[in-house]
Amino acid sequence: MALRVNQLIGFGARTPLYRFLRLNITKVIYTGSSQLPGYTLQFSPDGGTTVYPTVNMTSDVLPAPLVASNVGNNTSGGAWNLFDGSNTTFNQAGPMFSGQVPPTPMWWQIDLGQGYGITGVNAIKYAGYNTGGIDLSIVDFNVTGSRTGAFAGEQVTLKSWTGQTSKAHQTLTTFT
Repeated sequence: MALRVNQLIGFGARTPLYRFLRLNITKVIYTGSSQLPGYTLQFSPDGGTTVYPTVNMTSDVLPAPLVASNVGNNTSGGAWNLFDGSNTTFNQAGPMFSGQVPPTPMWWQIDLGQGYGITGVNAIKYAGYNTGGIDLSIVDFNVTGSRTGAFAGEQVTLKSWTGQTSKAHQTLTTFT
């Protein structure tokens, strides 16, 4: 008896879980300052109802098993500040120039920990900085997911956004 194709649907096919999620910033609005601060970042697989990380971080490695990291010219404040659930805790990476790409790769990443992961991201929640003549808003950005954390070609772009505009200061905005 020969197997038909429809008998194999679902056999051994699993949706990959992405343990590592990375926000890559490729363009910003920049006026009146030399840094790009971030206040809150959450990844969502379902449009914003469920968010990751599911708990607020208190350091780059707490609570376990979460690990936060970021890259930019200046990474003061600790990457975890972007994942602490506060719209006022400062995290920065920069400098940046309006409408241009970052001078170095710029990203924030969360490792959800061994045995954890999500199947995709279709939204992010982000609160940024826009007050007192200073506007540092993300314009073009994407989220990539990795099962290994290498981000050396095996990563998958889960969602991309382009042409975003200034957002209200310290207001959690859902990008879908």
